[in-house]
Amino acid sequence: MKSLVIVKNIVSASSFLKSSTLFHVCNDTYLIDGPSQELEYFFNSSHCIDYKDCLFPESDWVQDYCYLGDIHIFQNVKFDLRLNGDSFYEYQVISKLPKGLFFSNGLLFGASEEETEVIDIEVVAIRSKYKVRYRKFQIRFYKGINKAKSYTFEDYLSFGYGENLVDYDPTQVYYRIIKESVSKSKISPMKAAQDAAIKIHQEANGKKIELYVSGGVDSQCMAQSFINAKVPFQPVLMIDEGGSNEEDVHYCRKFFTKQSIELKEFTVSYKDYIQSYKYLNLAMKYRFNNPEYGLLLELMNNKDAFPVYAGRPISVSHGRDGRVGLGLAVDETLSRARFLERERRNGCPEFLIYTKELIESFLNDSYIKNFSEDKWLYKNKVEMLEAAGFDVSCAPSKKYTGFEKLGMQFSEDHFGHDLWLHHRGPLKYRFQNSSQRNVIPLNEKGIGDWKDVILKSYEDGFSYSYIQKNMIEDFH
Repeated sequence: MKSLVIVKNIVSASSFLKSSTLFHVCNDTYLIDGPSQELEYFFNSSHCIDYKDCLFPESDWVQDYCYLGDIHIFQNVKFDLRLNGDSFYEYQVISKLPKGLFFSNGLLFGASEEETEVIDIEVVAIRSKYKVRYRKFQIRFYKGINKAKSYTFEDYLSFGYGENLVDYDPTQVYYRIIKESVSKSKISPMKAAQDAAIKIHQEANGKKIELYVSGGVDSQCMAQSFINAKVPFQPVLMIDEGGSNEEDVHYCRKFFTKQSIELKEFTVSYKDYIQSYKYLNLAMKYRFNNPEYGLLLELMNNKDAFPVYAGRPISVSHGRDGRVGLGLAVDETLSRARFLERERRNGCPEFLIYTKELIESFLNDSYIKNFSEDKWLYKNKVEMLEAAGFDVSCAPSKKYTGFEKLGMQFSEDHFGHDLWLHHRGPLKYRFQNSSQRNVIPLNEKGIGDWKDVILKSYEDGFSYSYIQKNMIEDFH
């Protein structure tokens, strides 16, 4: 059996922890996942300064990521669902499997011949009448296009790991792909955004459109697009009763008061939500490695609504070789797309890049074409949106994430913040990022060939180390 523990300072641990995994969570504190006997040997040595149990819920199963993925019909699969790979158990599956899929000795294999909803696969591991374990996995088989890897209008943009865009494999480069070149259309970003709002209105097919807004400039520009397109919508604002997003709330109310539009507000305790691990089941099924994303997915639970998030507009990024490329959303952001796809819902998780015409309009705008600075910052985003015709007069003076003061609600000891020790850190260990992501190359004609790979470090903007090195207000 393995244990998750939090250890202060592991400088001399390598000679003891040969079968364990060490993961940095904050300060000089690490999460250790390893055999209990090995950990106990280390704890009793003079090299272990201090340790305590990690409170993150553990699983005895190898497959911690219980959502096995979206699999195309007729694609061969093989999953090892054994308890720690233990063959001493007798394994049974008590669920009906789709035609073409088989289960034997703890292994799930074959190729489904039929499309399915998200289905449950319940596995029973029996060692004796006194030792029986149960575990539920989810999987989905689809035909056509898996929109969780796109979720843009007409699927012009695709996401995934490796050149085959698999659902999740952090050992491979994370790709964002636009296979068709960008046109030189002179349509303005404002006009393209209004057209995107009209397309969403058509796709909603009579459902009420809910815009999930913060006080940020992205949300404001999204709302302006719907207002100018005369598309009806309901803005929805989530408020932390602990005050961690009070700046966001101020700017959001200011903007919608100016627009004479009533906000739908509801209040929740971010701290209570996280401390109770309510985010965990969502993280396991839709994959994200910041517990705050669970709150964002909870917003979309209204099945009678068509959900829309602003996402973020495009940005200019530089690869390791200095070449210029297109900055786009990363895997965690697309947890919202996975939620919609796997719940058989329609929606828009990234409005500001929703259509190819909208992304083209920003690339053809003079601000992007004339950008020559070394680093794309928040101020550049605001200037780009203003140059594109959006009203940014109510935009915050600096970037807010909505979670700035969340850490202040959690206790801290000499190990570090409980938010990092018991929530963010272990979740990032469960769903690690790739070390690299691609940057879509830009040239004088627009978007270059995606196979002309520009690589960039896949830095997690909400990781402890990144926040320590960078000012949040510079995020974009």
